[in-house]
Amino acid sequence: MNNKRTYFTLLLLFYASFLCILPQKSRAQNTPTQLGISAGELTDVSSFIAQLPELSRLGITVLELTHPVDERLLEAAEQAGMQVLVRSSWQFLTAHSLNANRQEFLETSRNLKAKYERFPAVSAIGLYSYSASFEEDFVNELNQLLPLLRQDSSRLTLYELSTQPEVALRPLIEVSEINSEPNYGNVLFSKVFAPTDFESLTSILTQSPQLLFFDYSWFSDATQSYPPFVTSLRDYQLGEPFLLPLPTAQPPLFSNQWLILFFVLVLLSLGIHIYFSPSYKSLIFRYFTFHRFFVDDVMRYRERSPASGIVILVQHALLFGLMIAILAQQFISPVGLASFFDSLPALSIFGQSYFSLFFLSVMVALGIEIVGLLWLFIPSSSMKHFSQVINLYAWVFHLDFLLLASILVLFLTQSSYLLIIILSIAFLLNWQLGFYLASTDSAGYLFKGKVRYIIYTFGLHTLINIALIILLFIFPAFFEIIQLAVII
Repeated sequence: MNNKRTYFTLLLLFYASFLCILPQKSRAQNTPTQLGISAGELTDVSSFIAQLPELSRLGITVLELTHPVDERLLEAAEQAGMQVLVRSSWQFLTAHSLNANRQEFLETSRNLKAKYERFPAVSAIGLYSYSASFEEDFVNELNQLLPLLRQDSSRLTLYELSTQPEVALRPLIEVSEINSEPNYGNVLFSKVFAPTDFESLTSILTQSPQLLFFDYSWFSDATQSYPPFVTSLRDYQLGEPFLLPLPTAQPPLFSNQWLILFFVLVLLSLGIHIYFSPSYKSLIFRYFTFHRFFVDDVMRYRERSPASGIVILVQHALLFGLMIAILAQQFISPVGLASFFDSLPALSIFGQSYFSLFFLSVMVALGIEIVGLLWLFIPSSSMKHFSQVINLYAWVFHLDFLLLASILVLFLTQSSYLLIIILSIAFLLNWQLGFYLASTDSAGYLFKGKVRYIIYTFGLHTLINIALIILLFIFPAFFEIIQLAVII
């Protein structure tokens, strides 16, 4: 009898423990993602404080802010039961810049920890954002500094805001780019608001990240323009799945009109050139099919006008600028663009925009063309007129139209990224080809000093190109700026 009682008691205990475990597992599996707001540096603190109760009702429990943070906001966040993460103003750091500013970086980080230690709402300090934590040299530099920052017994943890999943600090807030695969830990959903974003947001939430930050501007626009989003957030806070009816699909805004416009204008200039210069079309044909006869006409000064060559050089500079703008829009995010101009602020002629890169590239191309023309003309005794070197140098650039048209089509149709890179390299090689062809063509008409001229032009040009590539590896500061802009 006692054995039966014992057996029955054990069976009841096992059954009761099984019932207790089931709901715990279910709750663990259905634990909603913690939601936060990343507001950066606020301009209207009072207005933001007034919004905290509503943000709390929508399930926002964490704020990510940029130093300096108003003490009134920290006190209000504490009363609302919110955690606060404070990010320093250090951003776009490379291994080189971190090493050059290590003492200042240490002092700033220590001061931040000391300042916010006394506020219970603050739980973590962000040491930097959008920096080269993907790079081994950067991580090595940082690892030398972290022990110095962790010498005290501070309760505050350290974090970084990054676009990379492999980083040196934990916890990490990773930026979620649209059409990317974020590392679903702590994710910052940061971009300019568009109705199509809700599909990506739903996809992220189905992966149940530990914590999801909304960019404050994006969140404000989303809640104001689409009320069902607010309803979905409230239901989600109550433990319901995140179900959001997606807004009616809108045709995407075409943000690359200016690229197409400039390319069409360059094509129109080509058509106008052909229309008003009867011999121009035949000269193009002769340059690519009977090249020796074209060179002979130029060197014997039968083709005297520099007008066609000048027009081609200007077209080449514009097409080069368009190519750089396309590559930038393809491979550099708005954050990466900001990092580039933050490191080189003097270049932001038209603000931190892709158009600034276009304009700078056109100016650089024109400058290189002028240097190349002088380089070819001055050492040559076979060319007596500057129009000769212009015509020899410029005409190969007609291939630019085919290359740029292909690059633009691939970019607009979001086709092969690799093919865009290959065609861009071909564009640059064609530019080099123009200099080398002009050098060898004019050298063929020298009676003496032919080898010396080839060395001064062809040879020296090649050596300088090699030297510039080597300098990028010896002094990598500029290369690190480009690398950071592309990767983040």
